[in-house]
Amino acid sequence: MNIIVKMIFGSHLYGTHTDRSDRDYKGICLPILPECVLGRIPKAITTHTRSGPGKNSADDVDTEFFSLQYFMTLAINGEMIVIDMLHAPRETLVESSATWGQLQANRSKFYSKNLAGYLRYVREQTAKYSIKGSRLKALEDLLSVLNSFDESERLLVAWESLPINEYCFYIENPKETRWRHYQCCGKQLDETISIATAKKMIQIHYNRYGERAQIAKRNEGIDWKAVSHAFRAGLQLKEIYSTGDLHYPLKDAKFIRDVKVGAYHYMNDGLGEKLDSMLIEIEELAAKSSFPDRVDSSWSDTFVLNQYNL
Repeated sequence: MNIIVKMIFGSHLYGTHTDRSDRDYKGICLPILPECVLGRIPKAITTHTRSGPGKNSADDVDTEFFSLQYFMTLAINGEMIVIDMLHAPRETLVESSATWGQLQANRSKFYSKNLAGYLRYVREQTAKYSIKGSRLKALEDLLSVLNSFDESERLLVAWESLPINEYCFYIENPKETRWRHYQCCGKQLDETISIATAKKMIQIHYNRYGERAQIAKRNEGIDWKAVSHAFRAGLQLKEIYSTGDLHYPLKDAKFIRDVKVGAYHYMNDGLGEKLDSMLIEIEELAAKSSFPDRVDSSWSDTFVLNQYNL
């Protein structure tokens, strides 16, 4: 491989690692021209040291190299993993190159009002772990609308009647699919499913909120690692929209690490409400930012071609 960069990644990059954290490495490689011509460019090359079942231990190492072409695709789409890589400080780099220096110096070209990977993750995790009453009300309002239509009909029949509020909205051309999508409290529905299926999905989601409220009250059975990831991604996104950049280790690393090890009481410390407030603030910051609505892919196309002197 023609290695462009290899870096320390994950919790050791963020500054949120503990004694039990494994080692992650990410990198970028430049495929040789014959591979490109023959259409044999791998998206990624991954290696793991763990051979048996179960979770990684502190002794395990995961390494993943993206082809430059695939890395650019992910960057244009605002995926978390590559935006994180673009901000890796020099001391985390195991191998580097002039190409990486040029790419990192132009990282702001991949900022947009819709850093889709980050926003999608934060929205999904916030919806999953929030127990806010207004979310329950949003689900109830949607169920009320769905109950007014024949269950055998497709959702598109009720499309214009679906509620629009803080947690329920239409999604513009998700993942370039041909079907329209609607989201309520993190649950996505496309127009082709039946009313009966939509009702079942939303009712299950609604019931889980009740269970989640009891779990939060007892402070038991909470996936603290997932909650910490939600806060981490949200705080990273907030920093990008507030300052136009992102620095590691994260300034909120101690808080994120404390969440990960379960040092807080989910309900008493209001973590669900904090997630909700953070998401609202992020969306407001994104809307007010000077970033473009979408990333212009022309710069990245030219950059890749230049690596082959084309």
